[in-house]
Amino acid sequence: MTRASLSFILRRAEGVAFAALLVLLAPALLVAAIVRLARGREAARRLPAMWRASFRRWGKFVAHGLRPVREAWWPAMSYEPPLNVWRYVFLLELFDVVNVAAADRPAAEPGDRARVLVVKLAHVGDALHIGPSLRALREQRPGWALDLVAGPWCDALVRKIPYVAESVPYAPRLVLFNRGRGDRGLSLAGEAAFFWRLRRRRYDWLFSTSVTSLVEVCMIQAVRPARWVGAAHDAGLWHPFSEARTQPYTSRKYEAQRIADLLPLIGVQAPRAELEYWLSDGERAEAARRLAEAGLRAPVVAVAPGAGWPGKLWPVERFAELADRLAERQKASILILGSPGERELAEQMKSRMRQPALNLAGQTTLDQMAALLAESDLLIGNDSAPAHFAVAAGTPALCLFGPTSRPQWGPPEGGPHRVLQAPKLCFDCHPFHPRAACHDDRSCMKSLSVDAAADAAEAMLRDTSHVRNRGIHDVSVRSG
Repeated sequence: MTRASLSFILRRAEGVAFAALLVLLAPALLVAAIVRLARGREAARRLPAMWRASFRRWGKFVAHGLRPVREAWWPAMSYEPPLNVWRYVFLLELFDVVNVAAADRPAAEPGDRARVLVVKLAHVGDALHIGPSLRALREQRPGWALDLVAGPWCDALVRKIPYVAESVPYAPRLVLFNRGRGDRGLSLAGEAAFFWRLRRRRYDWLFSTSVTSLVEVCMIQAVRPARWVGAAHDAGLWHPFSEARTQPYTSRKYEAQRIADLLPLIGVQAPRAELEYWLSDGERAEAARRLAEAGLRAPVVAVAPGAGWPGKLWPVERFAELADRLAERQKASILILGSPGERELAEQMKSRMRQPALNLAGQTTLDQMAALLAESDLLIGNDSAPAHFAVAAGTPALCLFGPTSRPQWGPPEGGPHRVLQAPKLCFDCHPFHPRAACHDDRSCMKSLSVDAAADAAEAMLRDTSHVRNRGIHDVSVRSG
């Protein structure tokens, strides 16, 4: 059986399944419409548009299954298990019916006491980029209450952010976010209840800080803020119940600045986005003591050989060769950092080295890693969280880039950092999704030579014109 035939059968099966679901949805929508009619003439005026949107969408789903959803969020949805896609389509339909029955939100601009829900569902390195925007919101709108929805994998980072009134952990069921750890998520009923609790807070703004994913569209419909701000998305499947203020999404702008440039849509001036992390003097001193006790002396070169997607990995033997060169030529002390899941990779690097190295991968908290980076003279790594934390610490970072966007995820130009971009690139690569596979054996990363990396690292170690650690902020108490 051909792939096209299998796709056709899947679409037809999904169409039949959605037709069965309409046995529940159609009567519910009728009841919701009666409730809206009872609210008066002004509320009923919008009802025909709501009905048309529902019937048009339902017709597409019956005829084509969930193909319109997959196409709207291609290629991310092509990597997701079908049940994950069905979950959020069902939740969207459920809250669409609820929204038909609900009273309209007032159109007036919020005042000095607005409530804002900031959404960042990505992982730690990505989440660090919301700091400048949160700081600008707190400074320019001190009376606004900022709640932050983030994945539980970001708990350690979220606890450090001093600008948030309340942090709300949430693990979506999409593999794009939970990286295959479905045990982190809620049941279907639990997720619906979670959205309902947020809805009852009646947010004035929802600030979507990433690509407007299927989950975030679901959250916007379920929470139903008066307005939402974020990246434009033209799926056009569900009737909008919140005012949208959007800008086109771009991967050609530094991510922290891209997020900050959404703030004028809220009436807040966009700052010059510089990453920051919040450490106390005590945390810095403890990191310095730890390095001294291990016998590491300046220059300290931190190496982070891991990354969240295998296709972004520079070969571990090249990291080892590069570290040996710096230890021999520059008398550098080598510190290896990474997450618990990267401990084995770090051990492989150390075992291939001729020179000694201190391997702390998987043995530090987020704060400890940030403090160690702040006390280092150089960080060398792939496009990964340690590189972003080095930038926040003001520590020069040499970043090795292959499949991901250098303008978006590389350190900002004009500072002490450098990016080596692979000369060979693949145009069908999807490094943003954990289930995507590299089909070319990381040829882009392998096109980066040890000689080029060594030349760049040695030049950076010789350059003492930049002041390190300018991004570190001493904040020991969260402010509401």
